[in-house]
Amino acid sequence: MLINKYGVAGVRAKNDGPLPRVMIFTDFLEDDRWRQLYNFCIDNDDAFSPASSSGSDSPIRWEMLTHSKYGFEFSRPYSISTEEFELLRENAIDEPEPIDYEKYKSNYQFQIFCVENTEIGKILEDSKIKLIEIIKSIYGNDTYWEFQNITRISPGGGMDMHCDGQFTGDGYKEFNLKTNPVTDFSSIYYINDDFDGGEIEFPALGITYKPKANSLVLFSNSWHEDSAHHVKDVTRGIRYMAQGFFASC
Repeated sequence: MLINKYGVAGVRAKNDGPLPRVMIFTDFLEDDRWRQLYNFCIDNDDAFSPASSSGSDSPIRWEMLTHSKYGFEFSRPYSISTEEFELLRENAIDEPEPIDYEKYKSNYQFQIFCVENTEIGKILEDSKIKLIEIIKSIYGNDTYWEFQNITRISPGGGMDMHCDGQFTGDGYKEFNLKTNPVTDFSSIYYINDDFDGGEIEFPALGITYKPKANSLVLFSNSWHEDSAHHVKDVTRGIRYMAQGFFASC
């Protein structure tokens, strides 16, 4: 059984710890496996569903923060405690983060396709295992992950400035944790590059990357304010990617 060091009730990420590191890998998957993913996206383009936001049905909340040095605003998810969540569901306490969720959803315009328990899902699972080994070899951390989806962004869509502070699924239940763990490492695997716009930018780190097909971005200390990033609007074509979020065991 894996017990994450952050597996306690009501976790919020903090800005302490080492500064983030961003790494870019080209030709991350074997060519035939990359082509399988690409063809799958093209063949199933109309099967993607709008992404849902955190809200009253989830213990995940998004707090709005201001970068301590550069002054830009960003959002970061955190998990309220199980007890607090139950009180919220019973309307016994006030909402701790009264964010306009319609505005939130308009800032994160993308669709997802769940590929768990499929041949394509196995390709993504193998890529996550490869990343676990890379993270272990570079940082010494044993990790596990959540998110086994492919994400689709069409023209006009993007993502506002945010940090990957908290796991947002319910995978923590598998590890008998009381709440979702903090994300220590994040990855974005880019399936295609035949689109315009859609660059990922880390303003505090001075990094902007125009995705290349079959490349992957891996960054550490995902909860740190310097890891705040956004995806510029796609202006032409469709941007397909597979995200991964890793927590230390």
